[in-house]
Amino acid sequence: MDTILLRRFRFTATHSYSLAHLSEEENRARFGALADPHSHDYLVEVGVGGEREVGTGFVTDLGELARALETLKSQLNESHLNDSIDVFHARTVLPSCEQLAAWVYSRVSTTVTDPIRWVRVFESDDLGAEFRPGS
Repeated sequence: MDTILLRRFRFTATHSYSLAHLSEEENRARFGALADPHSHDYLVEVGVGGEREVGTGFVTDLGELARALETLKSQLNESHLNDSIDVFHARTVLPSCEQLAAWVYSRVSTTVTDPIRWVRVFESDDLGAEFRPGS
């Protein structure tokens, strides 16, 4: 039977929406107030799935997962996402929930042995995104 273990972490960060190929006026027209730096208290959820280990019932090495997520949290907390994450720095990709979820997946999936089934990133109680590999 396949089981998914869920692990969460929170961080606070600033971001703004602006694309390099648009002028300041075009960015303001397209993104409005989101073109200005603003902060969110983010919630990140990571689902790790697989068969439960015989004997323990564990799905993954929780210590390994915790270390990977703590490393990300340290990088993200109190940062400006546009500056601290390379993919957003060039301003060709917006630091949206959708893109941030994909970025978190790309980092966690290379440091955790078991398969990451999904990553969810919420920037508020009513706005978030889910990234599932292969979809």
